[in-house]
Amino acid sequence: MAGAAPKRRPLSRRQAVTLLQIMLFLAVLALGAWLVFRATPPDLMREGDALFAQKHYYAALGRYHAAEVAHGGPRELLRVGMVEVVRGEVAQAGKTLALALRDGLPPHERDLARLYQGHAATQAGQLEQAHGFWRTIEADSAFYPYRRVLEGEALLAAANYAAAEKAYRAAINAGLPADWQRTALARIAALRASSDIEGARATLIEIAAVRERAAELFTVPLLPAALPTPEALAQALDAPDDERALRLGQVYLDAELVPLAANQFRAAPGRVAQVYAAYAQLRGGDRAGGQAGLEALVAAAPEDARARALLALAYLDEIDPRRARAQLETVRALAPNAPDTHLAWGQWHAAQSDYVAAADEYRRAVEAAPAEQRGRYLLALARFQLDTTVRLCDDGRAAADDAATLLDSADAWTTAAAARLACGDAEAARAAAERARQLAPASAEAAFYHGQALALLGQPEQARAALIAAADNAPASEWRKKAEESLAALRGVAR
Repeated sequence: MAGAAPKRRPLSRRQAVTLLQIMLFLAVLALGAWLVFRATPPDLMREGDALFAQKHYYAALGRYHAAEVAHGGPRELLRVGMVEVVRGEVAQAGKTLALALRDGLPPHERDLARLYQGHAATQAGQLEQAHGFWRTIEADSAFYPYRRVLEGEALLAAANYAAAEKAYRAAINAGLPADWQRTALARIAALRASSDIEGARATLIEIAAVRERAAELFTVPLLPAALPTPEALAQALDAPDDERALRLGQVYLDAELVPLAANQFRAAPGRVAQVYAAYAQLRGGDRAGGQAGLEALVAAAPEDARARALLALAYLDEIDPRRARAQLETVRALAPNAPDTHLAWGQWHAAQSDYVAAADEYRRAVEAAPAEQRGRYLLALARFQLDTTVRLCDDGRAAADDAATLLDSADAWTTAAAARLACGDAEAARAAAERARQLAPASAEAAFYHGQALALLGQPEQARAALIAAADNAPASEWRKKAEESLAALRGVAR
């Protein structure tokens, strides 16, 4: 039949054998290439270590997991456990590090494992267990100075200040690298400042004289933040005598050293300091003491609107709306047009789940605020509407945009990015998140919203980079978890 395809002749036996030989040769060649070019466990470990050193924990964990699957030795388990500690996965990290130790580690890496075990235990609030892990690190170990700093941190958190200072000094005497030494000296200066001003000043001078020396690679994520900063501490110490205690108390409060803050406020003159002292007690968990202090202040000066507002919020925390409302009614009579009066009422309505009334009070706070403070109240309104979604796209987005323009801060631009995303404007969200990241490159929240916006704009590779940055910037936070959920969704779309 015209146009019909010619029939193919079957392969001869010789041709079939030749074709089979070619196919086998290509298969062997491909296998050889795979064996030559595949990443071996040592390669994966080296890559993981390089990423770990750069604080790229998300990618480092992937390399370490691959090495552990390929080899499954104690060194691979140690690396995985370390990253799990950094990510705040305390329970899993405890199991992984215990397996690494059980399978046998050389002395240097065994001490590293114990250092991380102790840190994980402090994250879980198990201080005695942490000290037990750390005590196994002997004075001749390279990790001993780091152990002493971490012990100082645990003692500081427990308000055992004398023992904390002793631990920091022991760490310095054992030979700390530069960053760790500066942190330890900043802690000592802060502790000295509460009772020995000249001793604190001398310690601050020591910080400037620290010689540069690199830290052990794997200790970098364990370095505590040097809070209070030497600069903030020096400014408080240089304040006039009648202001020093109040300024120092504020510095301690910002650094979460609440008992030290309360002591300074109690020593400072004036009612403002006493209000701060009561607030510090509340913030430190002494709710009964803080509430009693505020009640005494209100009884002594019934016209003090600030003390009454704080007392009302304390009652709200105790789920006592009746007494909270009574205080707020008096506050309104004393300062009806003060923006903080409206904020306090907004919080009261929010506690009653009356979000519409709360939003109205937040708006009144903005209207009542002086021009130079308006941005702060706009940001409070935007955050409230973002959290509750009440009139978010009608009012909240505009409030966030105005706050960002007025304040030009990372917090304000991040809030604007979140509001713009929630209202479906991905391009505007991208621009806001980029500005937030310019102002605060280490912000996990800003990187997260940047990644979300880029994903919606159809830029998956850029979105992935931003989301990984969010995970790495705050590996032990909710932002890391949210970022990884978004990364998984991106992978699903890519498939």
